[in-house]
Amino acid sequence: MAIKAPKWVANMKAVPTYSGWMVTKPKGKQEIVKAARFSAEQIAEWYAAQNTAAHKPAPQMLNEAPSVERTLNSLEMSHHYDEEF
Repeated sequence: MAIKAPKWVANMKAVPTYSGWMVTKPKGKQEIVKAARFSAEQIAEWYAAQNTAAHKPAPQMLNEAPSVERTLNSLEMSHHYDEEF
């Protein structure tokens, strides 16, 4: 069974270790915020669940060009087609 962090621990972005839920503080210091005993299989399963949740593809908005052609006015025609070299 996958381990589940208490809500207050999950909000701190804690990760499970063999001795409990650990957070990394500024300057690289690590602190156990909730003591617990987890096996290697439980920790691996938790990381696997986190990776699958993070890699779900997001819906992508498609923007298509308008399908109706419009005629160019005289200013646009002279700008694009009447160039002098």
